[in-house]
Amino acid sequence: MPQRIVLVGDQIGIPKGERGEGYALFDRYKDTWVQEVMEEQDEHFCDDVFHSYEEYMEFWGAENLDEAQGSVYGKLYKNWSKEDVDFYAKVVEDADERDKNNIKILKGGWEEFKAVKRRMKYKWEDKKDDDNDDDIDLSFLYT
Repeated sequence: MPQRIVLVGDQIGIPKGERGEGYALFDRYKDTWVQEVMEEQDEHFCDDVFHSYEEYMEFWGAENLDEAQGSVYGKLYKNWSKEDVDFYAKVVEDADERDKNNIKILKGGWEEFKAVKRRMKYKWEDKKDDDNDDDIDLSFLYT
C-alpha cells in the first residue's frame, strides 16, 4: 500500500474524532521567519514543504505575508486508501474557499515526503508513546 503524509494548516485544521489521531505539529510559520529566509536566499523562499514563495502564499490563501502564518500539522498514513482520498476530498470540498489549499498530501518517494518524514519521525513516535501512557498506572508515584 502507498504511504502518504497529510499536512494541514490551522485554517483547515486537524480533523475531528478518530481521523484526528496521529497528527503532530510539523512547524509554526511566521511572516518574520519567511522574510529572513528570503533575505538569506536572494528573495527566494523554500523549505521542506514549499518550493516557492508563491506556493507558500497559496497554501495559506493569502495575498499579504502577514496573513500567511500559522501552524502546520502532519500525519503519516502507512496504507493510504481510497477511503482516505475520499475523506480528504470532502474536507477540502467543505472548507471555505480561501482555505481549500491549506492542505498538502505528499506521496512516498517525493523529496518533500522524505524530508517531512525525517523531521516528524520522533514527534510521531512520542505521540504514540503519549497515547499509550493512558494505559499505565502511575498512581504509585503519588503515594
